Amino acid sequence: RGGIEIPRSTLCDWVIALTDRWLRPLVMAMKEHLLRQPVIHVDETPMPLQREKRVVKARQWTYSGREPKITVYEFTEDKQGEHVRSYLAGWQGYLQADAASNYDELYRQQPKILEVACWAHARRKFFDVAKAAEKNGQRVLAHEAVEYIGERIRPTPHILDRSVFQDLTGFQCIGSSASRSLLLDPGKRVSTSVR
Repeated sequence: RGGIEIPRSTLCDWVIALTDRWLRPLVMAMKEHLLRQPVIHVDETPMPLQREKRVVKARQWTYSGREPKITVYEFTEDKQGEHVRSYLAGWQGYLQADAASNYDELYRQQPKILEVACWAHARRKFFDVAKAAEKNGQRVLAHEAVEYIGERIRPTPHILDRSVFQDLTGFQCIGSSASRSLLLDPGKRVSTSVR
């Protein structure tokens, strides 16, 4: 505009400076509220990052709480567990995450953070087995597991657009007594349904 040519790198620098000055305090306040919650869900998603002459696989970490509903994002250049350990330093509570190895050291170093399994991540493995069996015309126990987990989770309304979110991190457990009894005795139904 106005006939003035401003290099793209200068415009990017301006956006970064404004973001740092004006948005960082907001993000830090959101993080403070998040870390007061007893239950946090975390997941990381690969994101392309342009480097000189190549693209690397960076990560976007998503930290979500329930009361109040709050989500804070953190961007890192790799998947190292040190990022989640640093982010959650001093926090204690229930952490819902996938079973990725980058969380193992967190649970070892901070025993007041209790690992909570994620139904959606568990379902993925059963789904893969069931899909492979279907190619051979077979119905296997994994089909029952997928159906059983499907009875206990539901998609949250803001994650229904699967074209945007290809994974299942938007699923939450339904707080029914059936879900709670499964959590207390996971072998209960499976053992009775095996033929």
